[in-house]
Amino acid sequence: MVKARPRMTKTGHTYTPKTTVDAEKRVREAFEATGHDGFTGAVGVELAFFQGTRARKDVDNLTKLVLDSLNGIAYEDDVHVNVVLARRVYVTKDRARSVIRIFETDEGFDDV
Repeated sequence: MVKARPRMTKTGHTYTPKTTVDAEKRVREAFEATGHDGFTGAVGVELAFFQGTRARKDVDNLTKLVLDSLNGIAYEDDVHVNVVLARRVYVTKDRARSVIRIFETDEGFDDV
């Protein structure tokens, strides 16, 4: 699921579409089911999206949904995410899934 853009009502109020809210909830619940307490320092996030269809889904929008979902749960704030590695792979529908790996990193890239 990609992160959908915020919508606006006729009265000018913005809201997040229900499909995005539900998808973010599923990501959070999956992380919470691991029993991990979350990270307190700098982290990297590796994402692999195994799509069962050729529907157009931008990798950056897939990534944004995951990063926003885990903000404050898997890491204190997304400002602590220093590395993002993401890929999309097309597979058969029965193999469709998303794999997320979060790992501790150094604060920066001083050695680069």
